[in-house]
Amino acid sequence: MPREGPATGEPVPPLGAGGLGTSWCTRGNGPALIPEVLNELMTKIEVQVAENGPNLVIVDGKVAAALCRCGHSSKKPYCDGAHRAAGFKADGANIPVVS
Repeated sequence: MPREGPATGEPVPPLGAGGLGTSWCTRGNGPALIPEVLNELMTKIEVQVAENGPNLVIVDGKVAAALCRCGHSSKKPYCDGAHRAAGFKADGANIPVVS
């Protein structure tokens, strides 16, 4: 038996109905279509931990910020390249934040 939308009283399709990876949910004023492809539209954020360097915050493939991790920057929290003169050494890594 289909559920009824709270405001409209109309039947709400079961989850997964609607085709092409969509689902339905009900909100205060009736059913809302929630496309699962919305994930593709979300901003992709990752942090690249540069070997011997800063944390690079990358948003949709572009560097948005370089954050100091050596502690020697005069522009904290941003990197000013002081890690080179300080001889900072550390491993690198990639950290997905939202993908």
